[in-house]
Amino acid sequence: MSEDLLARIERDLRKMGAEIWTINGPVDTLLEKVTQLKAQLEVHVSLQATAELLQTTNKGEPLPNQQATKVKHFVRLTFQVNSRKPRKKNDCREDRYRRLRQLDCDALKLCGLSYTAEDIINISNAEFEILHQHVEDFVRHRNLSKLLYGPDVNKAVESNIENIDDNQSFNKFMQAHKKRKYDETESPHKAAQASVNCPTGAPEEAEGSSMNSYGDVYALDLVDAQKALSQNEDVMEIYLTIPYKGNENKTAFLTSWVSVDLGMRLSKKGRLLAI
Repeated sequence: MSEDLLARIERDLRKMGAEIWTINGPVDTLLEKVTQLKAQLEVHVSLQATAELLQTTNKGEPLPNQQATKVKHFVRLTFQVNSRKPRKKNDCREDRYRRLRQLDCDALKLCGLSYTAEDIINISNAEFEILHQHVEDFVRHRNLSKLLYGPDVNKAVESNIENIDDNQSFNKFMQAHKKRKYDETESPHKAAQASVNCPTGAPEEAEGSSMNSYGDVYALDLVDAQKALSQNEDVMEIYLTIPYKGNENKTAFLTSWVSVDLGMRLSKKGRLLAI
């Protein structure tokens, strides 16, 4: 799908390039749009390189070349007073750090992996605006949140930072990090283990089940489930649970963690269970 889309965009650009020569008049507006598109592509290249690094690093292993230390420096730079002394008149860094503090926890971490302290100051205003506006969507659409909680990234984020400039923003950032760290690392395992305790039979028959403590549960058609599991970009992890000895009357089962978008699409095809 991505290759087809890229090929179509390239064809459209070649066509537009040929048609530009037929324009008889000012092209200032068009030049501005092209400049914005170039800035968007620059940001995309930086974020996509980080996304590919996260996606190709085995779970539990540190990122290569101590990449996670960039997050520590970036977070410190964003929140620490002594890290942000202006170097010249009309320096833009203070405004940029203030706006970085407005970002979602995972988006800020992705910025830290993608840009150095100097990078984030030296990129053009157009690039910074695009980054600030779209980085959260980039994290969400590519399902990167689960990949931003490796041990090395967690250690980098949780390193001690003194002289905090904005305690409210920093506390909000750390609270979000700790909650999502639990959700992304401990909660899936506990949810899978809790399901083993459900009585044999359909979920509707299960009394005292905790399966609905995470959210609504849907029964899916086998064909729909197979198609869903074949979509690599939307399926993040699959767990197999084998009952312990003494639970032989219970069946083994799979737990799959998928993107929100895929989950919403499947919910429209599935049957909501009353548990």
